[in-house]
Amino acid sequence: CYIGEYTGFVRKRRFHKYRFNDYVFGYVAAGKNTPYIIDAKEQGNFSRFINHSDAPNLTSRWVVKEGLTHIILFANKFIPKDKQLSYDYGDTYWRSRSHPSLIT
Repeated sequence: CYIGEYTGFVRKRRFHKYRFNDYVFGYVAAGKNTPYIIDAKEQGNFSRFINHSDAPNLTSRWVVKEGLTHIILFANKFIPKDKQLSYDYGDTYWRSRSHPSLIT
């Protein structure tokens, strides 16, 4: 089930400037990384507030339409009303950050 598209500014990738930006998705075209990113830190939609989970209820996929890459979020299982949405940010995201702690 379609949930939404991750949106933001498409910017040139600058590793040092965006290293600690939590709102960045790599921009991929034809299955390869590009020198661009989708940056939702200052502008985007609700999807930039979706949290990480090791057991997510959403899956992100790159979809290319008319030569433009879109990050689409899909539900990977039934999500009850009032349940938090989450997806796995991936290993690349956690390389420059400390992994989240479990809340008990």
